[in-house]
Amino acid sequence: FDIERWIAGANVSTFDQDLTSHPIVKRRVTKPRNLAPEPSVASRATFSTESYVQLQPMGNRGMQSDRIVELNIDNLVIEAVIRKPARVCLKPAVVIAMAGAAGIGVPCLVSQIFLAAGHYVAAFDMPFHGARGGQMPGLEAMARAVSAGTDVYREIRETGRALIDTIVEDELVEDGAIVLHGNSRGGHAALHIMAGDERVLATAISAPVTHLPAVEEFSELAESVIIQGANANALIPSLADRPVFIAIGNTDPRIGEDRCLDFHARLAAASSHTPPFLFCAPGNSHGDDGRVPADTGYQAAAGWLLQLVAQKVKG
Repeated sequence: FDIERWIAGANVSTFDQDLTSHPIVKRRVTKPRNLAPEPSVASRATFSTESYVQLQPMGNRGMQSDRIVELNIDNLVIEAVIRKPARVCLKPAVVIAMAGAAGIGVPCLVSQIFLAAGHYVAAFDMPFHGARGGQMPGLEAMARAVSAGTDVYREIRETGRALIDTIVEDELVEDGAIVLHGNSRGGHAALHIMAGDERVLATAISAPVTHLPAVEEFSELAESVIIQGANANALIPSLADRPVFIAIGNTDPRIGEDRCLDFHARLAAASSHTPPFLFCAPGNSHGDDGRVPADTGYQAAAGWLLQLVAQKVKG
């Protein structure tokens, strides 16, 4: 893999960082009912929760309002939240936020920017994650579910499609301006939703999981058919030439920055007219010192998405 040739031809923002030096270059929550300590199909079937996302505004709540919608996925009711901004702009968009179990603080910065600009925000909790994971740390619950044969990514795709159906049916957007944002596992989930639905205009992902076996909890599942089909590289045929923004620190041992950069390179190679955009900032985007790549990446993601939304609504 020739990183210098890739950089020369890539759509890359380095944030004053020379990539050639790189080696490869939470709103209220209802306690889950009948959720066993270890995930199972039975526990999933009886689970019902309000959205995990606490899309709390930075300042005064104003006239923002939330609406819970129920999505029926394989006889499992999954609740999603749609937040209306205090002042709806003339031609609003909707960003579906896949921002983590707590959904508070910096991970929701993109959502806060969209709300401030007069756009809607929607979100749902991912399977075997946060409250739906029995409070297991990290990705342990999700990994156990996959090991037991549960395709959690199929549920993510179907839930995303059902939520988009609701957004369209409710006529929240006039010009099809539906975008996605997610970080870490949420970024991976956002890629799956986009790959499974042509109505998604664009996706911005921050420090995304792209190769599941690179994550400690999935390290023993590299041969799983579910995992092989879920890795981001497997989604490239459905993502090529569609707007994708990737923000990553120049180091990220949690998810493997080399895997993320490899995904970007492969997606760029598969795209003839709309290559993915890479935003790389110095620092560890999953560590305690990751505020620089995280903060700047979220702001860059929001600006990139809003620019595409503006172009879309102008026709």
